Amino acid sequence: MNRTSPAATTDEPIADDFDEAETELDEEPATERRRSGPRLNATQRAEIVAALERGESGPALAERYGVSVGAIYSYRRKAGAFSGEPQAKPESDLRVRLVNFAVRTLLGQKVPEAEHAELEHEVREELLKRLAAGI
Repeated sequence: MNRTSPAATTDEPIADDFDEAETELDEEPATERRRSGPRLNATQRAEIVAALERGESGPALAERYGVSVGAIYSYRRKAGAFSGEPQAKPESDLRVRLVNFAVRTLLGQKVPEAEHAELEHEVREELLKRLAAGI
C-alpha cells in the first residue's frame, strides 16, 4: 500500500505545509484556563481552617463558600499542621543512645562494657514500665 501526503500530490514542498501549520498555531492567542468559583481571601481561608478544626465537614463548608471540597482541604493543608492531627513526639534520649550504640556496633567499633551494661539496664526498665502500663 503506497501512501502519499496531500503535499506530495501538489507542486508545493512538504516543508511549506509544516511552516504554515506552525504559523497558524503561533497566531492563536494563549488563553489561561481557570476553574470557575470565587477566590477566597486570607480571612475567609482562616475561617475555613478554624471551622474544620471545630469539626465542621468539608462538604458543608464548600457549599457555604461556593468552592470545591478539594479547595477546602487544600486551604487546611496550606495553613500548616492541622491541630487535630497528632504531633510527633520528640526522640527520647534512650532512643538516640540506642541508635548510636547500634551504628557503632554495626561498624565494628568497640563499645565500652560500662555503656553496654547501662543501656541494657535502661532498656529493661523501660520495657518493664511499658508492660506495667499495658502498652
